[in-house]
Amino acid sequence: MAQQPQASLDAPPMQQQLAYLSSLSVGFRFQPAGRYIVAYFIAPKAFYGRVPADVIQDGVADGVDVYGARPEDLPFPIRNRDYDGEVWGYSFTTAASGRLGADFREVAAGGFWNRYGEEKEYANEDEDVVALRSRFAFYDEEGKLTPWLMKEYRLNEGAAAYRGIAFHPSAKDMAVWKVYNHVEIPKKESPVDYHGSDDDQSDRDEADEIAVDHPVDGMGIDAAAHL
Repeated sequence: MAQQPQASLDAPPMQQQLAYLSSLSVGFRFQPAGRYIVAYFIAPKAFYGRVPADVIQDGVADGVDVYGARPEDLPFPIRNRDYDGEVWGYSFTTAASGRLGADFREVAAGGFWNRYGEEKEYANEDEDVVALRSRFAFYDEEGKLTPWLMKEYRLNEGAAAYRGIAFHPSAKDMAVWKVYNHVEIPKKESPVDYHGSDDDQSDRDEADEIAVDHPVDGMGIDAAAHL
């Protein structure tokens, strides 16, 4: 019989106030590491249909059609906008609104996402790959590379760690997209310290790589990381 994972997502006590992006302190930037997205957003959604009470509830948005609009027209939270013009946002998506695993993703409003590089693997302590991350670049209708990039995080549903676990009905082929743009910043101007990770602090470096190498040529993959 299918089992539920052992983690608990009990309802928060009445006195506990849920956190939202709008309640964050001025200057706080929500740019979590990939491991955090997998452990605190994708996995709980997949198992229980909701995120834990102690995470930012709207950090990853629901109901955003990432295939229905060009990236610049997506509803980025006001807190996810920087002084230099950089914007970013996270959203849940499923196979119902796209094609997970495909290298080429058309956008209804024009343009397309094209995958580049290799997938990054996230492994648990038993070296079982439990999640994957793919990277995409956005091209306009004429095939010209734009400043928009995307990272797709999803569970490896075939992993041994998930055998016998009942996934939530709404979690089939679910993933989280991080859509963001690359803004050229002079080296002498120090941007905000995002307390990033091996996944996210290199966003600008990755954009520089894409500008030199065509996305479909492929890039090196980091060593498998542990959750």
